[in-house]
Amino acid sequence: MVFLSLAFPIVSVFLLALLTIWILDKVYLKVSIPPGRYLSIDGLRGYLALSVFIHHSYIWFFYIKTNTWKTAPSLFYGHLGDIPVALFFMITSFLFVTKLIESKNNPIDWVKLYIGRLCRLTPLLIFVVLGMVTVILIRQQGILYESIPVLVVRMFKWQSFNLFGMPLINDFKETSIIVSLVTWTLRYEWFFYLLLPIFSFFITKRFALLPVLFSLTWLVLLAYYFKIGYVTIDSFSTFSGGILAAFINKNKEIKKIFTNNLAYFLAAVALASTFFFKEIYSNWIAIALLTFTFVTIICGNSFWGLLHLRVSILLGEITYSIYLLHGIFLYVLFYFVIKIDKSYDINQYWSIIIMISPLLILLTTLTYRYVEIPGLRYGRHINSMFEKKVKNRFFAKELS
Repeated sequence: MVFLSLAFPIVSVFLLALLTIWILDKVYLKVSIPPGRYLSIDGLRGYLALSVFIHHSYIWFFYIKTNTWKTAPSLFYGHLGDIPVALFFMITSFLFVTKLIESKNNPIDWVKLYIGRLCRLTPLLIFVVLGMVTVILIRQQGILYESIPVLVVRMFKWQSFNLFGMPLINDFKETSIIVSLVTWTLRYEWFFYLLLPIFSFFITKRFALLPVLFSLTWLVLLAYYFKIGYVTIDSFSTFSGGILAAFINKNKEIKKIFTNNLAYFLAAVALASTFFFKEIYSNWIAIALLTFTFVTIICGNSFWGLLHLRVSILLGEITYSIYLLHGIFLYVLFYFVIKIDKSYDINQYWSIIIMISPLLILLTTLTYRYVEIPGLRYGRHINSMFEKKVKNRFFAKELS
């Protein structure tokens, strides 16, 4: 009974999300899946983002009752946030370290890589920050409690992928709660991106002077600005799983160990086992178990075909939108649409979350289509223009 009560909201949200994306695919999306991608990763990401949505929905239930934003009291629902984020970090490190390994024969264009990342991630973040500011001004009836220059600076800090923190906007105490504090992970993503030129030197044995200097300069500046503790080793260590997976994936002999039904079964057991640990990021056993699971996924584990379903892959396409927007979606829902009070019990609450999950998928599909995709196209356009007119060949090409 306990298992069923825990699993029911998750399974219900997942099924409704898949049904919604299936309908949208039939009548609206009609997208083609590009070849040459890691389908299991694409299929995994959507479920991870939805798990984070459920995790924050659970936290919201207690926030409504206590007016205090704190860690989920349930270990299981708490890990629905921790485990997906750890796997997201592994996905990032796997994809980019794989690029570095493959760059031994085809040097990386660092300008193109960073422009691509900025254009991929920035437009939706701008959309979210503007939405957050709009919500704040509505809640405060349009009254400004700080000067316009201060407001602009604080918006810029939010727009900086959390590299410069999450300050209050217009002195609104719930500023970060509007987005469920999800932007903290972007800081770690960008720290990893800044380390890539240094990683490239150790992997390819080629020294790219300007990219490495650029990387070191930013890291020194950030370290000086934020002193100690801005990026914790515990959280950053999860990237190691993806780095290991990248090297295993390129070794055919070692890869065979993770490419069989026994390994796939053990991966499911390992993933389930991590939910019993009190801590994830600071526990190397938990990270090892997640790494084992992730490596099998890279090597072909689709969890009995689930991750290779077209609907799973399409859900993966809107992952970034689900991740960044679900917080503001919940905030607007609870403050302006469905005003839930303390009298609601957990079953009534989950019924509401389940029912509104298709709306989240619809919203994030629209932002993917009209915010994320234009950003990708704009990035390709900028890189094309840069290659033709501006690019400094001494910066873009690695020195052999």
